[in-house]
Amino acid sequence: MADENEVMNEAIKETPEVESPDAAPLMPEMLGDIGAPKASASELRIKIWILGLVIIVLVAPYYFLYRQGYRSGYDAIFKPGISKIRKKMPVLDVGPMFPLENIDVNLSDQDVPKYISVSIQLELREDYELSECAVREAQLRDIMISFFAKLRSSEIDSISDRNRLKRLIQNVLNATLKRARVRKVYFNQFRVKLLEPEKKIQLEE
Repeated sequence: MADENEVMNEAIKETPEVESPDAAPLMPEMLGDIGAPKASASELRIKIWILGLVIIVLVAPYYFLYRQGYRSGYDAIFKPGISKIRKKMPVLDVGPMFPLENIDVNLSDQDVPKYISVSIQLELREDYELSECAVREAQLRDIMISFFAKLRSSEIDSISDRNRLKRLIQNVLNATLKRARVRKVYFNQFRVKLLEPEKKIQLEE
């Protein structure tokens, strides 16, 4: 028995001690943020440099345009496109307008009496020509009354007849005016109606 006890004691002494799992040291991933090393000064400088580069990339175009001047920068970027759009758009060249409104005239129809109610806009060349038309407005209206009184409703029925009528009015008025010239004639109102027996249209003097 004594020999067996001595053998067991020697075996126990030779067996290495095994630490308990509970006593094992904590791993860094188990610690999380606790005890994590802080960013070094070099890493902080790198982040600042990156942020500075981003700001320069964003601000540099605006600074360049500001240095070159807002108008020159704007024109350099947008003017070519605007020019192309303007080339495609029709150019409106409209002169000053002089109105001859509410001209009511009996037409020359004999079988079925009719009258015309018309309002005219005269397009002139220059603004100064408006003064001559204003001074001679009564004369221009009288010429228009006499002009329409000679027409029959069949002569002004179609669109082509009305376009021809515009050219005739232009020629008649230009022959009367001295300095002013009528470029175009527009109808704001053009209505031909039956003349009621009891209705008499007073021609303007």
